[in-house]
Amino acid sequence: MNDKGKMVIQATGISRGFRQGPKRVQVLSDVSLQVPAGTSMAIVGASGAGKSTLLHILGGLDQPDEGDVLVDGQSLWKIGDSERCDLRNSRMGFIYQFHHLLPEFTALENVAMPLLIRGESTTEAARRATELLEKVGLDQRMDHKPGELSGGERQRAAVARALVGNPGCVLGDEPTGNLDERTANHVFEQLLELNTELNTSLILVTHDMALAAKMNQRFELHMGSLKPF
Repeated sequence: MNDKGKMVIQATGISRGFRQGPKRVQVLSDVSLQVPAGTSMAIVGASGAGKSTLLHILGGLDQPDEGDVLVDGQSLWKIGDSERCDLRNSRMGFIYQFHHLLPEFTALENVAMPLLIRGESTTEAARRATELLEKVGLDQRMDHKPGELSGGERQRAAVARALVGNPGCVLGDEPTGNLDERTANHVFEQLLELNTELNTSLILVTHDMALAAKMNQRFELHMGSLKPF
């Protein structure tokens, strides 16, 4: 479990730009953000504002041009690629708009995969995967492959996979954006329940202002700057 008040992620002075032809487009400008343990946080903004870029930087998937990101006090960019991968695997979970489950494996095997990669025993990985699949209501579907699951079931399996390793923070990039409203609300409510139950921080990029309103903290990314609202 995470300690209340502890900062799971600290981002300071993050800037990132991209070259488009002869021009350089600045997407993020001196963005700083602190993510306490157990909080839920929404990041909203127009398409192309840089929300996904910021999320990828916070998760160590993209390196900023300037600034740094600390995860549990450890800089993501002052360690090697292998150490960074290990830190992501042990301290972060990721959920995307598309579930990215491996089609040849069952829901149970997909959810257990991060633990197996970490070196956990098959028995322990299966036990923990079963526990998380039960929490998201898939106890009767864990032996089914992704092609045999509905869209909502696949996304709930993706939620279980993101949480199976007891991460300090889960980062979601429009995780309900590919679902109908009723299913999206169901998946979102389960995410919030697990956020509270497991004391895992939750950062979601979303276009849905109704969902954002249910989060502890809300930020808007506009013209490269991140502001609370």
